[in-house]
Amino acid sequence: MEETAAAAAPVPNAATPEPAGDAPSGDASADPAAVGDDEHDSKEVVLRRYFLQEWELVSAILRRIVAAGGDAEPADVHKIRSIMDKYQEEGQLLEPYLENIVLPLMSLVRSKTMELGTGTDELLDIIKPLCIIIYTLVTVCGYKSVIKFFPHQVSDLELGVALLEKCHTISSVTALRQESTGEMETKCVVLLWLYILVLIPFDISTVDTSIATADSVDGAEVVPLVTRILNICKDYLSSSGPMRRISGLLLARLLTRPDMAKAFSSFMEWANEMLLSVTDDFVDQFRSIGIVEALVSIFKIGNRRALYDTVSGAWNDCSVVMKTNVSARSPLLRKFLVKLAQRIALISLPPRSPSWRYKSISNSLGANLSSSTTGEAYSSESSEQVNIDQTDVCLLEDMDVPEIVEEIIDLLLTGLRDSDTIVRWSSAKGIGRITARLTPALSEEVISSILQLFSPGEGDGSWHGGCLALAELARRGLLLPSSFPDVIPVIIKALHYDVRRGPHSIGSHVRDAAAYVCWAFGRAYTNCDMKAVLEQLAPHLLTVACYDREVNCRRAASAAFQENVGRQGTFPHGIDIVNTTDYFALASRSNSYLNVAVSVAQYKKYLYPFADELLCNKITHWEKSLRELAAQALSLLVQYDMDYFGGHALEKLVPCTLSSDLCTRHGATLAAGEVALRLYQLGFTFSTDMQKALSGIVPAIEKARLYRGKGGEIMRSAVSRFISCISIAGISLNEKIKKSLLETLNDNLRHPNAQIQVPTVSYPRLVKLLQVSCYSKSVLSGLVISTGGLQESLKKASTSALVGYLEDSDINTNCEGKSREHLLSCDLLWVLQCYQKCDRVITPTLKTIEALFSKKVFLTREGYSEFYSGLVDSVGSELKGSKDFTKLCAGLSILGYISSQLDGTCTKAFTQLLTFLGHRYPKAAADQVYLVLLQNDDLIPSENMDKAQELLAETCWEGDLEEARRKRSQINKMAGFSVATSLKSENQETRITDARNIVTTDENKSYSSLVDFSGY
Repeated sequence: MEETAAAAAPVPNAATPEPAGDAPSGDASADPAAVGDDEHDSKEVVLRRYFLQEWELVSAILRRIVAAGGDAEPADVHKIRSIMDKYQEEGQLLEPYLENIVLPLMSLVRSKTMELGTGTDELLDIIKPLCIIIYTLVTVCGYKSVIKFFPHQVSDLELGVALLEKCHTISSVTALRQESTGEMETKCVVLLWLYILVLIPFDISTVDTSIATADSVDGAEVVPLVTRILNICKDYLSSSGPMRRISGLLLARLLTRPDMAKAFSSFMEWANEMLLSVTDDFVDQFRSIGIVEALVSIFKIGNRRALYDTVSGAWNDCSVVMKTNVSARSPLLRKFLVKLAQRIALISLPPRSPSWRYKSISNSLGANLSSSTTGEAYSSESSEQVNIDQTDVCLLEDMDVPEIVEEIIDLLLTGLRDSDTIVRWSSAKGIGRITARLTPALSEEVISSILQLFSPGEGDGSWHGGCLALAELARRGLLLPSSFPDVIPVIIKALHYDVRRGPHSIGSHVRDAAAYVCWAFGRAYTNCDMKAVLEQLAPHLLTVACYDREVNCRRAASAAFQENVGRQGTFPHGIDIVNTTDYFALASRSNSYLNVAVSVAQYKKYLYPFADELLCNKITHWEKSLRELAAQALSLLVQYDMDYFGGHALEKLVPCTLSSDLCTRHGATLAAGEVALRLYQLGFTFSTDMQKALSGIVPAIEKARLYRGKGGEIMRSAVSRFISCISIAGISLNEKIKKSLLETLNDNLRHPNAQIQVPTVSYPRLVKLLQVSCYSKSVLSGLVISTGGLQESLKKASTSALVGYLEDSDINTNCEGKSREHLLSCDLLWVLQCYQKCDRVITPTLKTIEALFSKKVFLTREGYSEFYSGLVDSVGSELKGSKDFTKLCAGLSILGYISSQLDGTCTKAFTQLLTFLGHRYPKAAADQVYLVLLQNDDLIPSENMDKAQELLAETCWEGDLEEARRKRSQINKMAGFSVATSLKSENQETRITDARNIVTTDENKSYSSLVDFSGY
């Protein structure tokens, strides 16, 4: 990505503050083709394009700041920060411009510090805005990219320390970054400046002028300049902000210098004292985190010989803190303790690259190319001879592992069971790093300990941590193919890990981590070693990719399969399956179940694992909607092997319909019905025994009284669908069973729960009565209650049935030649007039009309002017003085749709819509007016259109009502409408409001108003 960004913008010239990137900025903004394809371009391309356009503005602001000698306006700082914040996830796009931003700003910080000195407060007032800009770049691009352009003259070290002392005396006004006035940012930038300056290649004592002017210096004392830095950084280690981390980095760079032995010993003594005296106080908690984080940085970059003597004390501190209450409450502290422990172990073990490590490819590009052309590849057999030096192995077997390392490995194995992911992840990486320095025998012991985490009695955290550890070992070549027989079975179990906990289940993180292990396998091993393994893993990976409940697990499994197919050579149908199970296709669960899985199942190798997954796990799932989806998905697989589904599958499902577990019997009933229906549609002939078994399911359910108690309503709904399926499928039923099934359906139709009345079946038949004039009005009066009601399932079923009725070409127009849309429009107006001010009917009717408009009903043909006019009149009278926000939104949306039409009534609707800008909820009306103006250019003269849109966008419609009404008057004038009437109505409303305020308080503040508004 960095190369792409660099190609888009030329490398900036360090000699001038104006980057060479201005030229592409102008080209990008001038090229209409470059601007007009945002919808189809990638996010990175779009961000790069707009940054090239915005760079001109950023560059102009920077020139203005530099020209003013560092005097930056708050608005300019806010503008730059708002631009940079948009690139938080694409920081590499800014890197070509960093030098031209950071260098002049840091030069100003340096020059102003030298010019004004650190004794004046004026200095901070100038540099704080500059540091806000610099720190914003740090948060976007990372500190390593930014500090490369900091000034680093030797003479700047004392200057930076003095500036840090000055900043240390001030406190932040607010902890919120968006409201910050620069105190925190200035401290962070100065700390980062010192992070670079302490790397000067001279003894710091030679730079400290206080030593040069002193009469004598005690060789046992720490350099005064270093002491000043240490004291401030120690304070910042107790901070909860970013200064804690940056001060830890600074301490690591400073104390690991060759000339800092005394300062290092002093700091380690202080750290030991602080950690052993830690209490439950919050300050102590943050100080502990800061100290341990600093120690981690020190042990990461420090010299092994210099640190070796401190290993024992550091490990003692680490183990003591790990057992405290502070550690138990702080996942972040436990994470850093785990990181410190692994760094201590690495210091204790001699650094080496293990010769027994698995190497899947040669380091030579030529060898790789030749092996790919000749078909040769490194395998586990050859690696035993090529990769392992037997002499080295013998020497490694005799290596003595310090006891402290064994204790640390135990700590890391315990960390894999931690309740927080960040601790488990850090422990897994630590195990990988330490195992790389162990002998093959000891590494086998580590793997054996990891495999114990997958025991049935272990929790989900252990399974997740174990997967992460195995992935790290595989990725580093430390998990040899000889361990596959023990590892692969537990990975397969982890791919399907799902443990029921009350009304939900846990395990998605385990399945995701298991997919990561499979991904690591694909990258680490050769085709020779992975061929048999991939044949085991592929069906399970694709099962998870198609049928997992969580989208992240589906995508992770798909990515693992793709990685293996791409790296392990030819795999049967691999490319076709990868194209089918792509990232976007798996985003929708229903698409994954009903389309992607069906496409993959055409290959026999995956059909039966898919069927088993649905039969054993998904139709018994705890989530009702997933069971319903699984039943449909199972029926779609029938086409590939009707004998299997007509025999084995149904034989497995029928007994499960009487299971004591509600989820099992509900899913089995649905699945049995769907499979039977699909078999019939494909021409399958049911055996006599199977017909008898299917026909006896409902009577058996009723005999077992499974409609009673918890889940009875769910079973009634499933039974209704099952009866529908076997009836269509023509399953043989005797008279007694027919009578029993009819009684069941009658009971379900009379049930008070509308979902049990089978809306998806009944509504499509019911809506056909709308073409019969004597029934249409009555039917519609009830239908709108469902279409515009609160129950989502009823709303979906009834709306779908109504739209389907209007689109059904088999339904003819009536004898007078009037279309179905025309008849429906007349009936809708009748309902609005008949049930005036009856919100129980009017509100769902308005929502029904809004839903029909959204599906382009009544909007694609001409001849609805009378309908539009009637709607405008009815909506206006219904919304006048209404407190029902739901009703108001539906009515305003209707007025918006009509106003957007190029019809004679659009002006009437728009005028009505404008009046609601002075309503009690003007924001809802303002949104509709704005949308209308974007779609219909004829409502307001072109010279006033931009002004009207700007007024709508910038006005605070949720503020003062009188101000909103004044803005409404301005829009009326712009539209050329009569303002006198609206002003008159405003004055009347104002007088009424004033009169009410004399008598009582604002009605919006009363409890009764809240109750009315909520619709109770």
